Amino acid sequence: GANLSGADLYGANLSGANLSGTKGIKDVLSIGPIGSRKAHLLALKLDDDTIQIRTGCFTGSIDEFKQAVKETHKKSDHAKAYFAAIELIEIRMAHKEAQS
Repeated sequence: GANLSGADLYGANLSGANLSGTKGIKDVLSIGPIGSRKAHLLALKLDDDTIQIRTGCFTGSIDEFKQAVKETHKKSDHAKAYFAAIELIEIRMAHKEAQS
């Protein structure tokens, strides 16, 4: 029943963590280190089926994250890595929904 809203999970290794039953969160995916800061990216699928992204000082929707990556990293290797991560997140989060 943990509420992770507002939690700073920078550098957290969530592999093996059982987050089932976490209030407000259906699914969690951690990717990293990634990007110019070599931070971990945390994707949260919320109860309303939106996907929230948290990495470094960024917290927002997946669409807001896409825009921030475009503006900040243009067409760099960091942008390519982030967009590959976004694709994985979208595939996995949609796949998890289809299994439910």
